Amino acid sequence: DKSRKDRAILTFNKLSNDFGLSWTRPILWMFLLNFIFCIILFSQISTFSMEAKDVFNSIGMFMEFLIPTSTVSKVTEVIDINKGWQALNIVKNIFSTAFIYQILVAFRRFKNA
Repeated sequence: DKSRKDRAILTFNKLSNDFGLSWTRPILWMFLLNFIFCIILFSQISTFSMEAKDVFNSIGMFMEFLIPTSTVSKVTEVIDINKGWQALNIVKNIFSTAFIYQILVAFRRFKNA
């Protein structure tokens, strides 16, 4: 149904960047999505310690996961990673790419300013 698709797109645009009025909202959504993904992933593949080396390593991995072309096995350096994590990472990367597009759409309003 075309009206359902239109409503889904309009809802996504409203939530993600307020129809091009907010460039900060898609950045927040990207960080939130990535944070949730990393928390679940790190809780499954390793035990977290509060040593400075491990904390900085986790922050570095979090920042690498913000890049939409990153893969779970490359970032975590775990060779035998579950295929489900790779599939979930692909879905996260699709949403991250959509949020990057929403950032660009929001900056279009400054084009003629």
